Order: sequence, then C-alpha cells, then structure tokens
Amino acid sequence: MPQEDDPTNSIHTKVCKGAESRWLTGVVSAGYRALIRHHIDRDPRTLDAIAKAMEISPRQFGRILRGDVPLRIEVLAALSDLLGIDQSRAWIAVGQLGDWQRYNDVNLAVIVQLVGPMLEKLETRADFAIEPLTQSAAEQVSEWVAELIISNAEQIRRRRETIEDLPELRRPVRRRRDIEGAA
Repeated sequence: MPQEDDPTNSIHTKVCKGAESRWLTGVVSAGYRALIRHHIDRDPRTLDAIAKAMEISPRQFGRILRGDVPLRIEVLAALSDLLGIDQSRAWIAVGQLGDWQRYNDVNLAVIVQLVGPMLEKLETRADFAIEPLTQSAAEQVSEWVAELIISNAEQIRRRRETIEDLPELRRPVRRRRDIEGAA
C-alpha cells in the first residue's frame, strides 16, 4: 500500500479522481461494448433482468449498450462482475491489443495466468529495482517463454495420445426378474 509521501499515491489519486478517467471513449469503449454484448448474448438472463441486477432502468441500460451515453468505468466494472468478464483479459484484449475477440483466445488466457506469478517472483527474488527490458531483450524473453509453453503443450498432447483407450464402463443390464424380485 503506497504511503502518503509516495509519488505513486498522488498519481493514482489524480488518475482515479480525474473526470476523464471515469469515462471510456473511442475504440476502447466500442471494444468493451462489443465484449459486453457478446457476454449478454451468452447469458440466459433477459436485458431487463441484467438491468435490474445493475440497479438501472432497462432504458438506461439500452442507451449504454448502444453507445448513446459514455461508458463509465464503474458501469464497466459492475457489468464485468455481473457477466463474469475477466477484467485483466478484457483490458489486454481491448485496451492493449485493440481486439475484443482476443478475449477468448486461449493464448491470451495463458499469458494472463503468468502475470501474477511472474510479478510475485520478480518482487520476492530481486532486492533491487528492475529496469525495463530493451526491445531486443523483450523479444528474447518472449521467445523463451513461448518455446517453454509450446514444449509443455506438446508434452501434454503426446501423453494424451499414448494413453490406451480405456474399456467402456457399462451399467449392468437389469433383467425383469431382478426388478420384480426386488419389489
């Protein structure tokens, strides 16, 4: 937790309290709206039920989905929670890659899965400030990580292919006399 005199604390406060930070606009807003609509299409609830769960009117919810009103960060967070949207994956897909459909990319899910453990390892193992990687170093590290992930996936696939088909387990056939005898 940043201290009062920590410069990141004042930056965080300015960003979070700034009016421009409360609204998503442009391509990012459109990407999030598309991702939200995709999740709504897969959700068994009606739009009215989702609006009610959001504690807003169905009319207001429709305006949000159509883009008639700006998408507020608070609404995005509430919808993400309600619809089961992973906010980390969504931010990378929409905010960084600019393609909401990448949200469902298994490769992106693997990368997001690595972020937390990687940060923890960097924080606990380095007793000094980590410098940003140069572009060539980032390329090399990403090459190593990609090769490790691919190699692991290939090993898993080979193990699955070598498992012999297990015999099919069948429920024993009940004969009529077994059923009658039990009664």
